[in-house]
Amino acid sequence: MATRTSHTPPQSILRRKAWGIGFVFLWFFIGGIAHFVATDAEMRIVPPYIPWPREAALLSGAFELLGAAGLLWQRTRRASGWGLLALTIAVT
Repeated sequence: MATRTSHTPPQSILRRKAWGIGFVFLWFFIGGIAHFVATDAEMRIVPPYIPWPREAALLSGAFELLGAAGLLWQRTRRASGWGLLALTIAVT
């Protein structure tokens, strides 16, 4: 039985992590694109007390795309994750 000498997680854990990041990336990437492709539909879910619903929908879509892109790089992944969490809370 081979022993690991480094602190690298097993391949199965790394693979699951990659799949998870990929899923979250696609979720926010597709959602962000939807804000630009189906802007009218996105505007309908903006609460009436939010001014400029079109701009709000487009801005949240842009932030979703930026957050999704940030997930692709290790260096920005943590900040992007927190940003996407904050965005999700803000629009929920």
